[in-house]
Order: sequence, then C-alpha cells, then structure tokens
Amino acid sequence: MRANDPVEQEKDVKFTSLLANLVIFHNTLDIADVVRELQAEGEVIDPLDLAQISPT
Repeated sequence: MRANDPVEQEKDVKFTSLLANLVIFHNTLDIADVVRELQAEGEVIDPLDLAQISPT
C-alpha cells in the first residue's frame, strides 16, 4: 500500500478479506470437531451453548 496504487490496494483488501474468512472457516471446523468428539463421549450439546461460541 506504500505506492498508493489503487489496483494494488484493492488486491491487498481482497487478500485480507480472504485470509479472515479462512481463519473463521478453520475455527468453525475446529469447533465442529470438538463438538463431535464430545457427542461421541456421550455429552449432550445444547444448541444455545453452541450459539455462544459461534465464530460468526
């Protein structure tokens, strides 16, 4: 962004948005894995609890 080139600035913004979306997606997958493990161990998962930890 040092060059003040609008095309390069747009690329940087798009890359940053993509990176943020990937982090959110990865966290969602991690949460789903943990929930599945807990359910496999016999834990009852309340949907309201999941709503509290939702990454979105």
